[in-house]
Amino acid sequence: MLGDKPQKKRERPQGGRGGGDGGGDKGGDKANKKTKYYQQSKGGTGQAVPIGSRGLLVTCDAGREDKAGDEAVALIEEHYDKLTDPTAASAAPAAAEADEAKDTKDETEGSGDGADKAAAAGGSDSGSGSKDIAALLAAEVAEIKQTKGRGGRFRVHNTGVKGCIYVLFPPFAETKPGAPGPAAVARSIAQEAQDKKQVRGRHIVRFLPVTAACFAGLEEIKAAAPKLVESHFPDAEDSTPVEFAVEYEHRSAEGFERLDVINAFTAVIKTPPHKVNLKAPSKVVLVQLIRNGCAMAVVEGYKELAKFNVRKLAEVEEA
Repeated sequence: MLGDKPQKKRERPQGGRGGGDGGGDKGGDKANKKTKYYQQSKGGTGQAVPIGSRGLLVTCDAGREDKAGDEAVALIEEHYDKLTDPTAASAAPAAAEADEAKDTKDETEGSGDGADKAAAAGGSDSGSGSKDIAALLAAEVAEIKQTKGRGGRFRVHNTGVKGCIYVLFPPFAETKPGAPGPAAVARSIAQEAQDKKQVRGRHIVRFLPVTAACFAGLEEIKAAAPKLVESHFPDAEDSTPVEFAVEYEHRSAEGFERLDVINAFTAVIKTPPHKVNLKAPSKVVLVQLIRNGCAMAVVEGYKELAKFNVRKLAEVEEA
């Protein structure tokens, strides 16, 4: 129409959700951070739980996955070593205490007694110098072992789900005979939390063992079930009866009918001699559906140890 001014075409701001310096102040940055969060860890396969792997699913505070990963790896390293060689595991804290005691002694005596320290190191005293040197050597050895152990033996894998990380264990081919598996390590960590009433990790909640992993499909789960349970539930006539339960959970995944999953395992466990006991099972078949993966394990002490929830285990009961 005459007299109307031509409307200026409104330009769309650059960026926005998922990129650039978009409008809304810092909206683009937040979106970028969210996008980065869901990227798989270096060398990842896109699977929430790599197929055929074993390890520990660790639930944690959402947004604190990186810190929880560091806490979890440190705990797993310690308990793995303790279960492998109790004497070697106890050397590290003992050496640390000796080193700390020596530092305190040095601070008290001051820096002007170098001659006395040299004499002690030379063994001219009644053996105290040799003890100090032994403590220092033990501390160095423990530190070297700790550093070497953390060089990749246990690796944190990004599941792509908030509040849940996965710590990969070494493959069977790379482990020594008799080395503890994920179930033994998880139980050891949980038992310590209960005994000491202490949570050794600010952001960790639960440790869930994984001894078998497959794609999150019902047929794949059914195919993996026999191998998972065969050593835990022998079907010979003279086998010792085992009371068991199947625990099924799913996170960020389209869950199946609970009974379908449970039946996939009860169908391959011979009853009798074995028997279902939902209240007080001696063994629990854990089935964790997480995004596009299914993590499984058979564990003992699961109900007694608060489903391996270290926060609950550390709670002090009121009198």
